[in-house]
Amino acid sequence: MDVYDFELIFHKLREDDERDLDSISLVSKRFLSVSNRVKLSLNVNDETLPLFPKLLQRFQHIETIVIDTDIHKDIDGVFHQISRTGVMNLQAIKFSWFSTKPLRDGFKALALNKNIKNNLKVLDCSRLISIQDNDLVLIADCFPRLEELRISADMNKDDDKVAACITDDGVDALASKLKEFEAIEFAGDNCFITDKSLISLSTNCVKLRKIGLFTYNSSHHYVTVDGIDFVIRHSPNLTSLC
Repeated sequence: MDVYDFELIFHKLREDDERDLDSISLVSKRFLSVSNRVKLSLNVNDETLPLFPKLLQRFQHIETIVIDTDIHKDIDGVFHQISRTGVMNLQAIKFSWFSTKPLRDGFKALALNKNIKNNLKVLDCSRLISIQDNDLVLIADCFPRLEELRISADMNKDDDKVAACITDDGVDALASKLKEFEAIEFAGDNCFITDKSLISLSTNCVKLRKIGLFTYNSSHHYVTVDGIDFVIRHSPNLTSLC
C-alpha cells in the first residue's frame, strides 16, 4: 500500500474517533508521519498546554483548536504562539471553559497572521460571558471571512455583577463588516437586542442561514414578530430561526 492508501484509511479512522490516531501513530514512523498529516483538531488542556508549541509544529494541518483549560492561564499567550507558528489551515476556534476574561490581545495576535485572519470561519465564544459590543467590532475586524459566531453576555458568576452586554449597535457593526457571515447564536441574559439586530443581519449578510437567541429571561431582549417576519422574507438561505 502506498501513502495515499494509508491516508484514506487514517481519514476514516479520524472520522470515527480521532483519538484512534494517537495509538496507531505509535506503530511506526511511517504511520506517525501519516497520522500527523490527517489530524485536524487539537485540544488545549492542562496536559497539552506545556507541549503546545511542539504540537503546533507536529500537526501542520490543524483546522480546529479547542481551548479546554482555565482561561485565567495565559490563553492570550497561546494565541500568540498560534500566530507565530503559522497554522496554515486553521478554520475554527472554540472555548470549552467559562470565563469572564476578555481575550482581545489574543484575537489581535491571531489577526497578525494573514492565513488565520483570512481563513478563520468559526468562532465559538459562548463560554466567554464577557463579550461586549466593542468585542464584536474587534472580532469582525480581526476575522473578516468569519461565517459562524457564538457569543454570550451574562452575569458574572463569581460576584453576581453584570459582566457585559450586547446591544443592537454591536450587532449592526458586526453585520456590516462580515460579508460571508452565515450563522450567529446569542446566549445569556445580557443580550439586549431588538428587531434592529435581526434586520441588520438579514440586510447585510446575504448568506445568512441561522439566528439563535438563547436567554433565560425573555424580557432582556425585544425581538418581535415583525423582526422575525422581516428575516424570513429577506433571507432566502435561512434554515433556522430560534
